[in-house]
Amino acid sequence: MKIRQIILYALAHLVMYRKALAKSLLIPFAALFAIALIEDNGFQSYFYIILIKVISALLYTLVAITTHRLILLGPNFIAKWGIYKPTWREAYFIFYSICLGLLMIPVSFVSTIPIIGGVATLFLVVYLMGRFSLVFPAIATDKKWSFRDSWNATQEHQLIMAIVAGLFPVIVGILEVLLGYVPHMNWLVMLVSLSTTVFVIASLSVVFRVITQSES
Repeated sequence: MKIRQIILYALAHLVMYRKALAKSLLIPFAALFAIALIEDNGFQSYFYIILIKVISALLYTLVAITTHRLILLGPNFIAKWGIYKPTWREAYFIFYSICLGLLMIPVSFVSTIPIIGGVATLFLVVYLMGRFSLVFPAIATDKKWSFRDSWNATQEHQLIMAIVAGLFPVIVGILEVLLGYVPHMNWLVMLVSLSTTVFVIASLSVVFRVITQSES
């Protein structure tokens, strides 16, 4: 499958399920926007910052799992208004998200290499994100996958995975950083972040479906 097809399929699914997606993500989106507006007021205590980061991470986890399940399983497998009793699914998703972040720490030391350090670090982050990220749609759909399963499944799809799960999020992150320099525009950063995050997750779901179906 080519990148163009992945993008088109992801957009097609988002359009097809737009009503179900809008309902299920309304509450987490509203909460994240509220956080963005509060941050514009300039509260800077360490406790507040940590609390906001934790709440935001939980809300983004809910957005990711809901989007994955909608694309891969259909609207009957998500909560209509995004409210449901948390399960081990969410715990595993957060656990693997933290583990993936920890795996990137050693990569940061590559940036100390003169001249090529920055480029090499970016390449490694994009590559590793691509190889490990299939674990997330698997967990979202209640499959017992590990990083090893993701690594093995992406063996013959390394370039596609690097672009979808590595390069796309990096581009989103750069855009968010640039918008972050605009004063009192946290709401705009949040809007861009949520919109692009849902698209990236949908694209990852499409790739997961293609890869797992081709192996079955």
